[in-house]
Amino acid sequence: MKLRLPLALLALCLALGAAWPVLAKIHRAALGLATSGSTCDTARKGSYTYTARWRAGAASTGYTVHTGNQCWVGAQVCGTALSTGCPARCDAAGNCSALLNACVATAAAAGQWVKVVGADGGWQQIAVPAPGKCQ
Repeated sequence: MKLRLPLALLALCLALGAAWPVLAKIHRAALGLATSGSTCDTARKGSYTYTARWRAGAASTGYTVHTGNQCWVGAQVCGTALSTGCPARCDAAGNCSALLNACVATAAAAGQWVKVVGADGGWQQIAVPAPGKCQ
């Protein structure tokens, strides 16, 4: 009976030690994510366009963009689920950007955000309020 407690503690430590690398893989990163060029898209009343920019930590890291505003990159919507993110482009110097189009301006304030997730598990999310009403 005295041997069971140390063995149980050892098993717990090993289990936590094995799980730690998995938990540590997803980390918040200071990518410098910012938006620029918010404009009202008059062709699609109630939507707008902006560019998200950030800096990659490593040239080989791939990124996906997710938005609460259901923006589009090309022909793909950048949804909130990890499976519906849009791929982003980074140049050899590590400068990354995504031109986000047809973003829904009527989304609730809590849904107005952009999140960039790296293949290395790093991510950053910022609030991106929609511009004023389309004229």
